[in-house]
Amino acid sequence: MLYYYSEHKRARYVALMEDGLAAFTAVIQAALAVSGTYSERLHGLVNEHVSLLWRRPNLLRVVQRSQMAGDVPDLSWRERFQEPFGLLVAFFREASASGECAEFDPEMAALSLLALDTGFARFQEPCGPRFEAEQVAAHISRLLLAGFRRTA
Repeated sequence: MLYYYSEHKRARYVALMEDGLAAFTAVIQAALAVSGTYSERLHGLVNEHVSLLWRRPNLLRVVQRSQMAGDVPDLSWRERFQEPFGLLVAFFREASASGECAEFDPEMAALSLLALDTGFARFQEPCGPRFEAEQVAAHISRLLLAGFRRTA
């Protein structure tokens, strides 16, 4: 509804979404460019992505609403999201092939990461208590790396 009454408002809406996608891509590029084990890099990625979502709490709602309503189909969001998603898939493919991590489908791993991060950001307040970004990042990293299995 932000741009319903004015093209100027539509431009703001589009700019907000473009800025969010650029920030998301930058977070992924920066987090994956650091040295360290795949586990360390994954934790850094989750931490930075969750921090971005906490700093911009309404951005996720705007993007999700736009996707569901088809508000700005001319911007090809699906195609534009392929770059950051491709970076995640490549990271998980390398992690799986390295022997450091278990074998898994890299596309499913990338979607799992995004679903966990954005799910916490989107649904924690309506469904339960609000957690701090660092607490959520640590939980998601631990869950992705070890699951729920108790270690010996």
